[in-house]
Amino acid sequence: MILMHPDDLAARYLKHGNGIDVEAVDAKTEGSTPLAVRGYTAVAYEIARGSDCPEGNAMVALGNHGARSGTPAKSVPVRIVATTATEVAA
Repeated sequence: MILMHPDDLAARYLKHGNGIDVEAVDAKTEGSTPLAVRGYTAVAYEIARGSDCPEGNAMVALGNHGARSGTPAKSVPVRIVATTATEVAA
């Protein structure tokens, strides 16, 4: 499950309990299969709008790191869409 503010759900035409996929929106992945986590359930919850998604570590491209530090990216823009999975995780 991924917690989302009710207004964030509504802005994407989603509802509490819908299956969702979260895809990275990154120039390093444009034109290729997007890095994504799939088959999650959206849960309406009173958290800050646009909150982070700790389940999203799989969406950080290996080449997306600080040039000087070499540490992985701390922020990855994402797109949240209705799931394409045939089964949604409970």
